[in-house]
Amino acid sequence: KRMLGFARRKAAAAALRAVSKGSGFGTLPRGALLLTGRPCEQHHGHSARPLLVVPSQLVPGLSLGGGARSRRLTSSSGGSAGSGSNGNEVPDGRPEGGVNKDSGTAEIEHRQMSVRIVDCTDGKGLLGLVEQHGESFNVLHISAAWAALATLRGGGGTGDEGVVLQLLQVLTRAKMQELGAREVANVAHSMAMLNGSGRMVVDDELVGELQARATATAGDFDPQNVANLLWALACFDTPHSQVSGRMVESMAVRLLSVREQLSVEEELQMHQWLLCCDLHPEWRGNFSRSMQKVKEELGDAFRQAFALQAPTTSRLQADVAKQLRRLFPELKVEEEYEDPQSGYSIDSRVSGAGRVW
Repeated sequence: KRMLGFARRKAAAAALRAVSKGSGFGTLPRGALLLTGRPCEQHHGHSARPLLVVPSQLVPGLSLGGGARSRRLTSSSGGSAGSGSNGNEVPDGRPEGGVNKDSGTAEIEHRQMSVRIVDCTDGKGLLGLVEQHGESFNVLHISAAWAALATLRGGGGTGDEGVVLQLLQVLTRAKMQELGAREVANVAHSMAMLNGSGRMVVDDELVGELQARATATAGDFDPQNVANLLWALACFDTPHSQVSGRMVESMAVRLLSVREQLSVEEELQMHQWLLCCDLHPEWRGNFSRSMQKVKEELGDAFRQAFALQAPTTSRLQADVAKQLRRLFPELKVEEEYEDPQSGYSIDSRVSGAGRVW
C-alpha cells in the first residue's frame, strides 16, 4: 500500500518500461500483476497514477484496498497468466471452453475498437480505453492511440495524458516486431507531433527502436510512409548515429525507387527533411551516397513544391504577433515575411526606430 501510495508516476513508469524491455508487455512472467492506483492528490498535490509491475508470488494474499485495481497479464502464447479470480476467466479473448471467436466477429470488434480510439476527445477517455483494453491492442490500435494522443488538446504531459504516453510506449515496445511500415511511420509521425508541440517528450530509446524497425521493413514503405517517417526525423532533431544512419540510408534508397509516385505534399515534407539535414551539424557532413543522390536529383523539385505552398499561420504565432502590436503600437509587425535572400518566410518581422527584429 505504501508503494501504491507514494510511488511517483514517472519513476514507476520507468520501472514498468525496464521490465517490458526485457520480456515485452504481453510476455511478462506468468502471474505478473499490473497495478494501477487512483490519483494520489493527497500525497503529491497532483493527479499522479502509480504504475507497478510485480510478480504476484511476491504479494501473496495482497489486499488491493484504497481504490487500487489489479489486472493479470497474459503470456504471448495466449494462455492464462495465472489462475485468476474465477475459473471462467480466459484472458486471450476466447469464450469459455476454449473455442476461438469467429474471425468475422473478431474483425468487427477490432474495427469498433479503432473507432472508439479515434473518437476519444480527452485524455481521461483515452486512458480508460488503454487501461481496460491495452493488453488486447493490435498494432493498428496502438497506431490509432498514438494519433489520438497527438491530436488531443490537453494540458501537456501530466495527468491522464502523461500516463497514456507511458503506457503506449510500453505497448509499442512490446509489439515492435509486429509493426509494419505504415504503423512505424504513423507512430513516428505522432511522436514527432507530440515532441514538436512541446507537450510531451518521447523516450529517445523507443525512437531508436522505431528507426531500427523502419530499416528492417524499408522495402514495404510507400511514398507516404517514407515522407511521414523522414519528416518525423527532422522534427526530432535526431542526431547522427549508426542506427539513424542506416535507417536514413534505407529510406533514401526507397525514396529513389518510388520517386514517380510522390505527391506534392510528400515532396514538401521531403524538402523540410533535406533542409534539416543541411542545417544539422551532425548530418551535414554525413550524407550517404543515396542521400546525396536524393538531394542532387530531387532536391530542386522538393524545394519547388515547398515554395508553391502558401505559408500557414499557427494560433501561437498569430497570438504573438497580436501581443507585439498591442505592446508596441509604434512598431511595424509583419507576419510570414519573405526573406529576399533565401526565399523562406519568417514568422514575424518587427521593424521600427531604425532597427529590425
